[in-house]
Amino acid sequence: DSINAEYGGSKIFSGSDDTTIGVWDINDGYRLKTLTGHSGFVKSIGISPDGSKLVSGSADETTRVWNIETGECEKTFAGQGSEVKYVAFLPKGTRVITCSPDAVRVWSLKRDEVKTVFDEDNGYIDSFSLSRDGAKAVSGSMDTMVRLWDTKSGKCEKTFEGHFDSVCSVALSNDGTKIASASLDLTLKVWEVSNSECVWSLSPGVPVWSVQFSFDGFQMAISPNETSLVQVWRIESKESKENSNEPQKFQPLLLWQTVPSRLSCRDLSVQRVKGGSEEMIKILVQRGGNVS
Repeated sequence: DSINAEYGGSKIFSGSDDTTIGVWDINDGYRLKTLTGHSGFVKSIGISPDGSKLVSGSADETTRVWNIETGECEKTFAGQGSEVKYVAFLPKGTRVITCSPDAVRVWSLKRDEVKTVFDEDNGYIDSFSLSRDGAKAVSGSMDTMVRLWDTKSGKCEKTFEGHFDSVCSVALSNDGTKIASASLDLTLKVWEVSNSECVWSLSPGVPVWSVQFSFDGFQMAISPNETSLVQVWRIESKESKENSNEPQKFQPLLLWQTVPSRLSCRDLSVQRVKGGSEEMIKILVQRGGNVS
């Protein structure tokens, strides 16, 4: 149900609906270790900045922190009231951020307590994403709203209106200037953070379960529901569209034949890790426009 990888490392980590976390060798595909302790689906996993710890969130309403080397669970944060849909380490590695449908919390690993609780979201939180530097976060909710948060204060800084159904996936560009959101209203939107304006929109015709920006923010990978494709799209600004005499051709740059799931990709020019419902982990590599 969730995939993560060491940046520049040799391991892939997978969270599964069988309640376990797998540690895999990225080169030969062998399972190196299995972490056990959750009693529900593992919905999300994250790796600490130094690569020594793993955090996991589960449908069993707990968050666990693991020692990757020993495979032991070092901390358990319970009593979150509902499934934990998103987890990540903040940049210094001393705090963990978790998202459940009813609340976003920041936990101190030194004190084993909640450090910050985000201001109450008016809608059931359906999706969540953290900025590269950990300073900001974006959430998508069943009330159709996209919200930008300050992770230190827990305050909502901006709201983005335009969807007409639950927002099922969100992403922040690496430079923090753009937000992507996908909704059950069958639209995908890109927002300019500075003025909260929608600058790009697409209607794939089916819900999109996962979106991710490329490293430079000019391309985006999406995983539409009920298809076996991962699509890569070029994001054009509203100004470039208005100044162009060419008709707009909404065609993806790349198509990957795979199984839709949650995407994890930071740079579309290097290896990407992809999970699927067929109990396989796939690595997709772009070389000069060809994907293998």
